[in-house]
Amino acid sequence: MSEQYWKIGFGVLILAAIVLLINGLGKTAAEIDMTVLADDIVKGSPNAKVTIIEYSDPSCPFCAAAAGGTEMAAYMRSRGGAYEPALPGIFKNYVDTGKARFVFRYYPGHGRGQDAMKILLCANEENKFWEVHDVFFNNQKLMEAGDTAGLKKLAADNGVDSGKLEACLAANKYDAKLAKDTQLGQAAGVGGTPSFAINGQLVEGAVSFGTIQVIIEKALR
Repeated sequence: MSEQYWKIGFGVLILAAIVLLINGLGKTAAEIDMTVLADDIVKGSPNAKVTIIEYSDPSCPFCAAAAGGTEMAAYMRSRGGAYEPALPGIFKNYVDTGKARFVFRYYPGHGRGQDAMKILLCANEENKFWEVHDVFFNNQKLMEAGDTAGLKKLAADNGVDSGKLEACLAANKYDAKLAKDTQLGQAAGVGGTPSFAINGQLVEGAVSFGTIQVIIEKALR
């Protein structure tokens, strides 16, 4: 990924952050449907008081930053000071402690992540979604190059059965889910990735964990 591309993307992030501040760290949208669906990718207790739905694209650099991808998180720190990725903090402090459940949905924020997302969904059939999720967000150059074979190898290297993966992908079984996730994101008012719906409040952009934490703590009261 070129330095020029990062500069453009960082400028977009700064603009999004300004919009967030103007609107009070995210816009409240009572009409956001927080229902967790049967085919959602979910981490955490169904009895948790807080539900967080992330709309993300495996090829989106700022989704990688939010996920804790090494390269992009370091870039964010180099440009924005004490940046703390959102997902590791959310998982450690809230999901793993039973206070929140986390839902991952696809949204075409960068536009090159569909193949990777389908591989992730197939990996989920073998309970390998999160392992492959983390590896993919540290290897986005494969998506930029359209190297689907490389992505499949990464999945296989992280425990996904190659034969089952090929059969899953050949069946085109997740095309409808990607379309549905996108529609749900549009209905929630998502304008780009990553975006987080937290008990009905929408926060857009790769904001630092501290921003997310404030909203979660308020929802837990």
